[in-house]
Amino acid sequence: MQEAAARFVRVLALAIQREGEPSARAAEAHEALSEVLSAQKSLVLDVQFTGFTSKGQPVGAVDPVVLRSAGHLITLRINRIGFTPDASAEDLEAVFAAAARGAGELGAGGLIGALADAAPHGVYASTAAGDVYKPAPRRAAPPAEAPPSTGTASVETSSAGAVSSTDTPSPSEAPAFAPAESAADAAVPAGTGASVWMGDDFERTELAEFEILDPFQELVSPAGGEAPAADSDAPAGDAPREEPSSGDMYHFFRAAGSDRRETEALPRLLRETANMSRYDELADAAAWETLLLLRSDAQAQAVEIIDTLVDEAQRADRSRLFRESAGAALKRIGNADTLQRLAEGLSHGSVERDRILRFFSFAGGDAVALLEATLFRTADAELRGAVFRSLIASEGAPARLISAAVQDAGAVRVRTLLELVRGPGVDAELGRKWATEAAAHRDPAVRADAARTAASLGGRGSMRLLLDLLGDTDRTVKREAVQGLGAVGEVAAVPFLTRTLNEGDEELQIASAQALGRLGSAEALPALLAIVTKRSLLSLKKVTKPKLAALQAIARISAPAARDALQSVAGGRDELAEEARRLLATL
Repeated sequence: MQEAAARFVRVLALAIQREGEPSARAAEAHEALSEVLSAQKSLVLDVQFTGFTSKGQPVGAVDPVVLRSAGHLITLRINRIGFTPDASAEDLEAVFAAAARGAGELGAGGLIGALADAAPHGVYASTAAGDVYKPAPRRAAPPAEAPPSTGTASVETSSAGAVSSTDTPSPSEAPAFAPAESAADAAVPAGTGASVWMGDDFERTELAEFEILDPFQELVSPAGGEAPAADSDAPAGDAPREEPSSGDMYHFFRAAGSDRRETEALPRLLRETANMSRYDELADAAAWETLLLLRSDAQAQAVEIIDTLVDEAQRADRSRLFRESAGAALKRIGNADTLQRLAEGLSHGSVERDRILRFFSFAGGDAVALLEATLFRTADAELRGAVFRSLIASEGAPARLISAAVQDAGAVRVRTLLELVRGPGVDAELGRKWATEAAAHRDPAVRADAARTAASLGGRGSMRLLLDLLGDTDRTVKREAVQGLGAVGEVAAVPFLTRTLNEGDEELQIASAQALGRLGSAEALPALLAIVTKRSLLSLKKVTKPKLAALQAIARISAPAARDALQSVAGGRDELAEEARRLLATL
């Protein structure tokens, strides 16, 4: 069967590349498809740059022709194409002819529009934008004994399980879209109570994701608990629905207005189910139901299901098979369209936002990239903080974030990250690493931010970075480093700060004196006194701002020698003496 599927994909690829005579290719493809569909009810192919996959598994070996064909379909925005037994060789030839055309040849309607014009049966296609082609039904002939009638179509299941049409719609009243009557529909097992979509009910259905053309099985047992026996007097329509086998996906189509109780029950059923086959079915149903809910803007309900699947994928008390099943369902949900819809919902309430962020963090890849874009685009400070905390919890994201920001010629991204990393609840070691990388940025404003970040985080690592920044060529950066050393509170920085006291920049001298005062070490007293008693060439006792800053720093040193120095200065008659007396009074 795998060989037949690979053969079909190979012929499909050749036809798209316009290699070979079209009718011969279609006949060859139909033969391979028939072999595939002898063992399953449909063949659904996901289109990817790496080729075609079915149910997550690659179909066929790596082949340049297949890769080119898949790439061609992607340029036509096709992300999924499915086939059922209704597809004849003529139908396949029509599909191949349309798919072989370029975007310019297809026009505004694209491939979906071309398929709608050709109207092949047994073929389903969807685009990344959500456009869908689904075929019109092949009309079943009415029973010979039944007179022609114009009315609403209905389907009845006999006791033998055969489906018979009691009333066939006239051509003028037939719905534009209805499910094709396949072999699966012709023989519904007796007693299953399976419904078949027809007439107006089907017109209200909506394509969710391609799966088998089976009726949707109820997830909730009928009220009353036990299902009635097969020989019960209960009408066939009230019988419990038989669950599909674990190897089957639920359906190609889902009714947009499916029973709300079924959807609401999914989280509980996922948590409670202990049977692996049943769990697979529920995980599949949860994935497709979530996609439907998101398309119908029922985001809160969709997010609840997603959060349950994330819980299940991480449950320690579940076996690996259960966790993998939940993870596979989440992978099906996490397509580009879904991620974009969820990203737009991040501005909603905190509970829903936290659930979406948790899913994005779990999904990784494109989901994390979308969060990174949101981080730098949103003007909502609360949302930015929530996205940031989610990102730094994702494996590999922190290093990628700061590396890309530092390499960016602009300063906005890296300065935003440095501001966020100083916030509450963020690991200080991460902040120090980011500050160290930012300290190499060519923009002085970024390096100054790096100094402020290091100062706010403290620790020996921060002191080492600040000492390095003391040698920066930009005065603002150097001043921020000096102030940062005072904030860090490491006495080991005193010798470095005393050297900056004698540099020509008055603002730097003031900052150095203030930093030494914050450290309060007696080791700084000689250097501070030298500034206080320093004589100017213009005035022997000129009171300058650095002198006042140094005197105030001395007042913050608790050693007796510092008090003696203040009393000595207070004996004078200038402004400095007045400041010294004021400081002594406050001690």
